Amino acid sequence: MRPKVIISVVLLLVIVGFALYFFGSEPIPEETAQDVSEKAVEAPHPSGPLQKVQEGDFSLEIASRQEGTLVLIERAVFAEPGFVVLRDELFGEPGVIVGMSGLLPAGETRGVVIESLRATPGESTFFATLYVDDGDGRFKQLEDSQLVDADENPITATFTMQNASGIQQDVSSQ
Repeated sequence: MRPKVIISVVLLLVIVGFALYFFGSEPIPEETAQDVSEKAVEAPHPSGPLQKVQEGDFSLEIASRQEGTLVLIERAVFAEPGFVVLRDELFGEPGVIVGMSGLLPAGETRGVVIESLRATPGESTFFATLYVDDGDGRFKQLEDSQLVDADENPITATFTMQNASGIQQDVSSQ
């Protein structure tokens, strides 16, 4: 009888953990065009090779190294309106959302600045992923569609972000 109680408690903790992970975080504030243009003035100059990912009419270009808390998306191309979403790394995979663009129009957009809501204590790996809007103009993780390639892998570029005193070590593209 005791193993059933332990299994039930573990199962309950797992369910609560998933619920907190997906629903427990505070919503990330929306950005206006004025917010984005003001951040562009403050944005650091990214460096390193350009990470490029493309699938059909969607593509993303980002420098492999970013400094500070502002991330510069060099170029984003959408066949329909969407968002660039930043995630931190969790066990080598995209983790918690730490920032997002405002709604980007269909077509090409250059120089998108996104503020990471998480400061890095040194060097950290992050992911930039493309999502298509569901038509309401607001990012909602569970309702907007994450773009995937033909093999069902998210269209994601990996980059390193560091504070001003950090040193770049490793970057790759998924």
